[in-house]
Amino acid sequence: MKYKVRISPTLLETMTLAAIEAYCYGNRRKQKNTAVETLGYVWGYRKKEGGVTIFYLDRTSVSISAEREYHSVTPNLDAAMLKNEVMMRWSPHLTMLGDFHSHPYSNLTEVAAEAGYNFSPEDMRELKLNDFIWEQSGDNPVILVIAVCRLGRVRDSVQDNFRNNIARFAIGDFQFWLNAAVGYVDGEDKRCVTGNTNSDVHLSVEGWYYNEAGGRVRSANGGPMPKLAVKQSNSRKIKRK
Repeated sequence: MKYKVRISPTLLETMTLAAIEAYCYGNRRKQKNTAVETLGYVWGYRKKEGGVTIFYLDRTSVSISAEREYHSVTPNLDAAMLKNEVMMRWSPHLTMLGDFHSHPYSNLTEVAAEAGYNFSPEDMRELKLNDFIWEQSGDNPVILVIAVCRLGRVRDSVQDNFRNNIARFAIGDFQFWLNAAVGYVDGEDKRCVTGNTNSDVHLSVEGWYYNEAGGRVRSANGGPMPKLAVKQSNSRKIKRK
């Protein structure tokens, strides 16, 4: 089965804002000086055309009750259920199809060394165990990860596809990668997930952003954004309670 995952401009904007806030300001309640991961739930709709399943992902809601740390994020299942109940009334034409989370890194070197734009093995394992997402999505969930790092030098750039399943773009002195994977049930009734490479997923992001050389994102006082510590781990993951 082939998959096309289309991301609306509104969804991309909201995920990017959530990822950059968690990156620059961390978790004010606990790890104040450390960038953390963040997480949100995603709604949209799905259709099939021939042998291709097409997902249009349109909305997200960031989970402010998730337990966010520098190498993991733990969803609040009760919050997910509550938000989905509201969305079924507010936007009945949309279905909860999955979630997104972020991977913060210090710089391009660290992203390359850890292939930080990829889903970790733990990400894949936890998706397979997430009964709620599978039930709501009709056994066809989408998982997104948005990786972010700081750029030392800002060059002219436009949004492009790093791989067929990964979009890449920069905003000011921040570089982002958005990766998409799809869950499915195989012929033996086992939950499976498309991989990071040689993926059957083609990711399409609506709208194109041009990033000008030398441009940097400024804080409220006009200075550079704060630089929090980005602690690296080989076990980045979404954790379930």
